[in-house]
Amino acid sequence: MRTCLLLLNLALATALLGGEKPTAPSVKSETAATSEKPRVVFSTALSEVVATNLTIAAGAYQSITAETDFTGADSVNIGFYTTNSQNLANCTFTIWWAFPNMPNFVATFFFNGNNFPFTNSGGLNVLAFGNQLMIGIQNNSTSPVTISQITAYANAR
Repeated sequence: MRTCLLLLNLALATALLGGEKPTAPSVKSETAATSEKPRVVFSTALSEVVATNLTIAAGAYQSITAETDFTGADSVNIGFYTTNSQNLANCTFTIWWAFPNMPNFVATFFFNGNNFPFTNSGGLNVLAFGNQLMIGIQNNSTSPVTISQITAYANAR
């Protein structure tokens, strides 16, 4: 719009000063002008292996705190993997968030392992409610379960 007005003013000024008949200026649209400029989006991939070979006794609860600072992340993808002999269907997962100087973590998400696509592997995407992540796992089975790997991945802007 601003470009159009400047060109129109220039055409009118030329016509008034030089006695020439004004012509309609050709103008690029604002969208075209904007799309020609390079656009840079800064983002950082945050990833961590939160735990490996974590064994949780039957009926026990275990919490693990990630070391990664998730500042700038809107959500975090958390993955769980065990060997074929293990079963996550009887586990429940609680996602907790906090930020510096906060006296307690806050539970924001609860998930049952029987909702994973496989009994030994699955993942979930959770909203970030702070920059410090803690994952709680309750083993509701009658035998211990060993989780081979827990991962966390996010994009921070």
